[in-house]
Amino acid sequence: MKLLGRCFPSRSGSRGVCASSLLLGVAFLGLALLASCGPAASAPSTPAMAKKVAVPLPLVPVDELASKPESFPGQINVSGRIIEVSPGGDGFTLGCEDACVRIPVRFKGKAPEAQADVVVRGRVTKNLEGLYVVEADSVDRP
Repeated sequence: MKLLGRCFPSRSGSRGVCASSLLLGVAFLGLALLASCGPAASAPSTPAMAKKVAVPLPLVPVDELASKPESFPGQINVSGRIIEVSPGGDGFTLGCEDACVRIPVRFKGKAPEAQADVVVRGRVTKNLEGLYVVEADSVDRP
Protein backbone atom coordinates (compact mmCIF):
# COMPACT_ATOMS: atom_id res chain seq x y z
CA MET A 1 0.00 0.00 0.00
CA LYS A 2 1.09 3.56 -0.56
CA LEU A 3 0.62 5.81 2.44
CA LEU A 4 1.63 9.40 1.90
CA GLY A 5 3.77 8.50 -1.03
CA ARG A 6 4.68 4.97 0.09
CA CYS A 7 3.19 1.76 -1.22
CA PHE A 8 3.03 -1.40 0.82
CA PRO A 9 2.78 -4.74 -0.91
CA SER A 10 -0.24 -6.87 -0.31
CA ARG A 11 0.08 -10.37 1.19
CA SER A 12 -0.71 -12.10 -2.08
CA GLY A 13 2.30 -10.56 -3.69
CA SER A 14 0.30 -8.59 -6.25
CA ARG A 15 0.39 -4.85 -6.48
CA GLY A 16 -0.31 -3.15 -3.24
CA VAL A 17 -3.35 -1.01 -2.57
CA CYS A 18 -2.52 2.60 -2.04
CA ALA A 19 -3.78 4.06 1.22
CA SER A 20 -5.05 7.18 -0.50
CA SER A 21 -7.38 5.06 -2.67
CA LEU A 22 -8.54 3.17 0.38
CA LEU A 23 -9.19 6.36 2.32
CA LEU A 24 -11.08 7.82 -0.62
CA GLY A 25 -13.29 4.71 -0.81
CA VAL A 26 -14.00 4.81 2.93
CA ALA A 27 -14.89 8.51 2.70
CA PHE A 28 -17.40 7.87 -0.10
CA LEU A 29 -18.91 4.97 1.81
CA GLY A 30 -19.27 7.15 4.91
CA LEU A 31 -20.97 9.93 2.93
CA ALA A 32 -23.35 7.43 1.35
CA LEU A 33 -24.32 6.04 4.76
CA LEU A 34 -24.76 9.50 6.20
CA ALA A 35 -26.98 10.55 3.30
CA SER A 36 -29.20 7.49 3.66
CA CYS A 37 -29.46 7.50 7.46
CA GLY A 38 -29.05 11.12 8.48
CA PRO A 39 -31.84 13.51 9.53
CA ALA A 40 -31.80 15.26 6.15
CA ALA A 41 -32.80 12.02 4.45
CA SER A 42 -36.23 11.99 6.11
CA ALA A 43 -37.05 15.64 5.39
CA PRO A 44 -38.94 16.53 2.19
CA SER A 45 -36.64 17.69 -0.55
CA THR A 46 -38.82 20.64 -1.55
CA PRO A 47 -41.35 22.80 0.30
CA ALA A 48 -44.05 21.62 -2.12
CA MET A 49 -43.65 18.10 -0.76
CA ALA A 50 -44.26 19.20 2.84
CA LYS A 51 -47.75 18.57 4.22
CA LYS A 52 -49.96 21.61 4.49
CA VAL A 53 -51.53 21.85 7.91
CA ALA A 54 -54.91 23.50 8.06
CA VAL A 55 -55.24 25.96 10.89
CA PRO A 56 -58.70 25.72 12.48
CA LEU A 57 -60.75 28.89 12.57
CA PRO A 58 -61.87 30.21 15.93
CA LEU A 59 -65.45 29.35 16.99
CA VAL A 60 -67.09 32.52 18.28
CA PRO A 61 -70.51 32.59 19.97
CA VAL A 62 -72.86 35.08 18.32
CA ASP A 63 -73.19 37.14 21.56
CA GLU A 64 -69.41 37.66 21.67
CA LEU A 65 -69.35 38.63 17.98
CA ALA A 66 -72.22 41.11 18.44
CA SER A 67 -70.52 42.75 21.43
CA LYS A 68 -67.25 43.49 19.58
CA PRO A 69 -67.45 42.65 15.86
CA GLU A 70 -64.42 44.79 15.00
CA SER A 71 -62.28 42.35 17.02
CA PHE A 72 -62.72 39.56 14.46
CA PRO A 73 -60.88 40.34 11.23
CA GLY A 74 -60.61 37.60 8.64
CA GLN A 75 -62.38 34.26 8.49
CA ILE A 76 -64.23 32.99 11.57
CA ASN A 77 -66.81 30.42 12.60
CA VAL A 78 -69.84 31.87 14.40
CA SER A 79 -72.18 29.67 16.40
CA GLY A 80 -75.77 30.68 17.01
CA ARG A 81 -79.42 30.08 16.19
CA ILE A 82 -81.24 31.19 13.05
CA ILE A 83 -83.87 33.63 14.31
CA GLU A 84 -85.48 34.39 10.96
CA VAL A 85 -84.80 33.73 7.29
CA SER A 86 -85.10 36.68 4.89
CA PRO A 87 -88.03 36.44 2.47
CA GLY A 88 -85.73 37.02 -0.50
CA GLY A 89 -83.67 33.97 0.46
CA ASP A 90 -80.38 35.87 0.43
CA GLY A 91 -79.68 35.59 4.13
CA PHE A 92 -80.96 35.28 7.66
CA THR A 93 -80.63 36.71 11.15
CA LEU A 94 -78.35 34.89 13.57
CA GLY A 95 -78.92 35.22 17.30
CA CYS A 96 -78.66 33.46 20.61
CA GLU A 97 -81.25 31.14 22.17
CA ASP A 98 -83.31 33.91 23.75
CA ALA A 99 -82.86 36.22 20.72
CA CYS A 100 -81.26 38.91 22.91
CA VAL A 101 -78.58 39.41 20.26
CA ARG A 102 -79.04 39.52 16.50
CA ILE A 103 -76.64 39.91 13.62
CA PRO A 104 -77.52 39.76 9.91
CA VAL A 105 -75.92 37.09 7.74
CA ARG A 106 -75.71 37.23 3.93
CA PHE A 107 -75.68 33.79 2.40
CA LYS A 108 -76.26 32.74 -1.21
CA GLY A 109 -77.02 29.09 -0.44
CA LYS A 110 -80.09 27.54 1.10
CA ALA A 111 -80.20 28.33 4.80
CA PRO A 112 -81.60 25.86 7.34
CA GLU A 113 -85.03 26.63 8.79
CA ALA A 114 -85.59 29.15 11.59
CA GLN A 115 -84.71 28.02 15.13
CA ALA A 116 -81.92 25.76 13.81
CA ASP A 117 -78.59 25.89 15.66
CA VAL A 118 -75.82 26.49 13.12
CA VAL A 119 -72.15 27.29 12.66
CA VAL A 120 -71.59 30.01 10.05
CA ARG A 121 -68.19 30.24 8.37
CA GLY A 122 -67.49 33.67 6.94
CA ARG A 123 -66.11 37.15 7.35
CA VAL A 124 -67.46 40.15 9.29
CA THR A 125 -67.92 43.26 7.13
CA LYS A 126 -69.70 46.60 7.39
CA ASN A 127 -72.59 47.35 5.04
CA LEU A 128 -73.35 50.76 3.49
CA GLU A 129 -75.29 51.86 6.58
CA GLY A 130 -72.27 51.08 8.80
CA LEU A 131 -73.84 47.97 10.36
CA TYR A 132 -71.84 44.77 10.82
CA VAL A 133 -72.88 41.83 8.66
CA VAL A 134 -71.47 38.31 8.36
CA GLU A 135 -70.70 37.40 4.74
CA ALA A 136 -71.16 33.62 4.96
CA ASP A 137 -69.28 31.07 2.86
CA SER A 138 -71.01 28.10 4.47
CA VAL A 139 -73.68 27.27 7.02
CA ASP A 140 -73.53 23.93 8.82
CA ARG A 141 -75.35 22.23 11.64
CA PRO A 142 -73.05 21.48 14.59
